[in-house]
Amino acid sequence: MTILTIEKRKQRTEAEVLYNNQFVKMIMSKFEIYQNSKTKKEVMVLDSFSDEAKSINLSLNQYYYYQYLCPKAFLSIFRIIVYFTI
Repeated sequence: MTILTIEKRKQRTEAEVLYNNQFVKMIMSKFEIYQNSKTKKEVMVLDSFSDEAKSINLSLNQYYYYQYLCPKAFLSIFRIIVYFTI
């Protein structure tokens, strides 16, 4: 794995850990959240962590797609060249 993928995976893991921490915090203080009418704010915070993890995942998947597409394209072109030369 390259440095880029390792860094992206660390960022994704960090976003997931922050999401879990916020979720546990929200569960533990649920009565306070209900009394102060902060449910929308807490849900928005959870959504932001989830969106961040999703965007990191998409960029990582795009990197993997091109990483495996290039050798496949090279082999396909090589097969075509070999087929027409023989």
